[in-house]
Amino acid sequence: MLHYLNYARGVAVLMVVAVHHTYATRDILDIPIILEIIGSYGRMGVQLFFVASAVTLCISASRRGLGAGQIGGFYSRRLFRIGPMYYVAVFVYFIVWQGGGEFTGPYDMPKVLANLLFLNGFYPGGQNSIVPGGWSISSEMIFYAIFPFFFYVFKVVNERFSSIGVFILVISSCVSHVLLWFLVPHLTDYKLLLGNVFYYWPPSQVPIFLVGMAFFFTLKGNFENGPPLISAALFLILTAINIAFWGVAEAHIFIPIVSAVSFCFLLVCLSHAVKKGGFIQKIGTVSYSMYLVHFIFVWYLSPPIAEFGVFILGSPTASFFLSYLVVTILALGVAIKIGWPMELASINSRLIFIRIIGILQSRRKKYKNFS
Repeated sequence: MLHYLNYARGVAVLMVVAVHHTYATRDILDIPIILEIIGSYGRMGVQLFFVASAVTLCISASRRGLGAGQIGGFYSRRLFRIGPMYYVAVFVYFIVWQGGGEFTGPYDMPKVLANLLFLNGFYPGGQNSIVPGGWSISSEMIFYAIFPFFFYVFKVVNERFSSIGVFILVISSCVSHVLLWFLVPHLTDYKLLLGNVFYYWPPSQVPIFLVGMAFFFTLKGNFENGPPLISAALFLILTAINIAFWGVAEAHIFIPIVSAVSFCFLLVCLSHAVKKGGFIQKIGTVSYSMYLVHFIFVWYLSPPIAEFGVFILGSPTASFFLSYLVVTILALGVAIKIGWPMELASINSRLIFIRIIGILQSRRKKYKNFS
């Protein structure tokens, strides 16, 4: 039933690998500008992750509930799903950093602590310097923390004012995002707009999640309620607009939000077209591990493979696709053979933790009764 969300995650991680591969080989391969822009647009794969995550959380909350008795389970599931693998990544990239890396290091205590608490998105020095791409995990965890509140608000607004009220909330959030972009540098001493810092800042990504939630409530929790042909057309139009404005000054303020809307239309298409099973869904299943590990292969293998490809094939474009295919397969292999078993172990460790807590509580009650 939710296989289309795994498909979307598969597409998302392939996009993310594409953007980093494009950056890693841009000084080596003279590829057509349109291919470079499309590869760079893979950066929006993170927004597709966020939209899919928001929809998944809404579906889970609708089924399980988020009352006082369920809220603890919600947070523990999120923590054990994301936390252990991320902590492993902190250790692994410390080792990788010893050999030099594009994003990581130095490993000082404030940065490490920020990452361990998933607050690195708020700390410019630690957004990407401990675990590459760690800013997105921080944004994800921050959204998990505030999701129950937003879900309750959206649910109440949807019941009283229908989907119109929901979209008013989302539009207000997007407007706030744009205003923050322009106002924060004037309201604080900290230059939040330098480089990608604002983009990596968790509050700037909250509207992306809210767009996914808005579509969920509008479509009454089922993306198959959306019209597939119209959704396909809107997805293609919005994506084309984003690509056309890619690289234009200040356009990057709006492109993530527009891409989030386009991805919601993509989910409608996938919900109609994708059947259970398939290679892309398999990638989606291990997408978290693949996301964490792919940086290593892109750093160290994309450039030499690209150079070798040009020597053998004589075509920068062909070499671009060849090297992309190789690093993607390698990252996927590690994710399947090593990452996914570790993810399952961390998920199962939550059940063990709950049992231990239950045993301790039971013994405590017995001790009180005995006293």
